[in-house]
Amino acid sequence: MKRIFSILSLALLLSFSANAQLGLAKIGISAGGDVEKPHGMDLHYLLSTANGADFNAEGISLGEGEIQGMQCDNGSSRLTIALAPPLTDNVEWRVSLFGMSDRIDQVNYKNAATNESLIVKATSNEVGLEGVYLRKNRLAKWITVYGGAGINTGYSYGGKVQVTYQRVESPAVVLPNDVPSAPEKIIETVDVYDQKNGVAQRVFLQGGFGIHFLKRMEFSIEFRKGLGYRANFGGPFNFTTMKQSSLIGIKYSLF
Repeated sequence: MKRIFSILSLALLLSFSANAQLGLAKIGISAGGDVEKPHGMDLHYLLSTANGADFNAEGISLGEGEIQGMQCDNGSSRLTIALAPPLTDNVEWRVSLFGMSDRIDQVNYKNAATNESLIVKATSNEVGLEGVYLRKNRLAKWITVYGGAGINTGYSYGGKVQVTYQRVESPAVVLPNDVPSAPEKIIETVDVYDQKNGVAQRVFLQGGFGIHFLKRMEFSIEFRKGLGYRANFGGPFNFTTMKQSSLIGIKYSLF
C-alpha cells in the first residue's frame, strides 16, 4: 500500500510540474459516493473475479431469475489541485489523487419455494489519478457554478469475494394449532476468496456549484454521470455505468 501511494504521489507531482505554466489556483480535499454497476453483474461474474473460487452454483435451486437485489456502493476521497490558465477567468483544470475503500459489489438471490438464499459480495480498494476540465461561471460574489468532463484511472487491490448460502429446513410434521413438531433448521455455508487485482477507468460529465466564504475558502457540491470498465488480471473485463456520483469538498484559493 505504501509503495502504491508513493507511486501515485509521484505521478501527481509530475502532473503538477508538467502543468505548472497553467498556474496553481486551489488545493482541496473532498469525499463522496458512487453507484457504479458492472454490466451483467451476477454470481458468475463476481466469482470469476476471485482466485480459486470453487463454489458450485449448479447444485442449488437459484439462478438469474431469482436475483432479488443488488448493491454497488463506492465511497471515495480525493486530494485535488486546481490549475487556472493565464488570461482566462472561466476555465479550471483539476488533478486529483483519489482512493476508494471497501467498495461493495453485491447480488442477492432468493427462492421462496425452496427456502434458499444466496449472497455474493465482493469488496475491494482502489487508488488512482483523475483529471477534470471545467468551465465556470461566477453568478455572484459568493457562488460559482461548474460544468465539464473528466477521466480517471485506478488500480484495485486487496479484494475479497464472500459467498453466503443459506437454506431453511422446515419441520416435516405440523401438530394441531399449527405448532411445529421441531424448530426450523438453518443450514448456512460461508466461502471467502481473494479477489484478483485489476484496473478501472471511467469517463464522465461533471457539474456542480461552489459557495465562497472566509475570503479564500470554497465549499463545493458536485455530481457526475459516466461510463467505464473494470478489468481483473487473469479475470473478466466488464463495462460499467456510473449511475450516480456526488462529491462534497472544501478548497482553499491561493489567490
